[in-house]
Amino acid sequence: MSRTLRLIEGYMKVLKEDAGNPEMAEMGSALPPEGGGDVTENPAPDASQDQMPMTSEGENEYIANLIDAALFSPSPEDAKTLNDLQGAMKLKRYTNAREEILPIVLGIIQPSTSGGDLKSSLVKNFN
Repeated sequence: MSRTLRLIEGYMKVLKEDAGNPEMAEMGSALPPEGGGDVTENPAPDASQDQMPMTSEGENEYIANLIDAALFSPSPEDAKTLNDLQGAMKLKRYTNAREEILPIVLGIIQPSTSGGDLKSSLVKNFN
C-alpha cells in the first residue's frame, strides 16, 4: 500500500473514531485493498476548483515577502528602489500594491529569474 493511502486510511480511522459518523465508515471502506488498485479509476478533482483566490491582505504580504527576497543581492540602484518599496508596503502608502508595486519588483527580479541564473545559483550553492 502506498504511503499516501496509508496516511488517508489513518486519517479516516481517526475521523471515524472522533466523529462516530457512519458515513465516514463507508468512506473508509472505499479505499482500494492493500495489494493495489487502479488509482486512475477515481482521478483527483481539478485542482483549480479547490483553490481559493488570494485575499488582498495575503496578496500584500506576498508582495512584501517578494521585496524582502529581492533584497538578497540587488545592485545599488535596485537596492534603493526595493528599500523605498519596502517602506511603502510597511507604511501602506499605496492604493493597489498589485498594480503599483508588484510590476516594479518583477522588473527588478525578472533578469535573474528568466535567464536561469537564479536556478543555477541555487543549485551551485546547495551542491
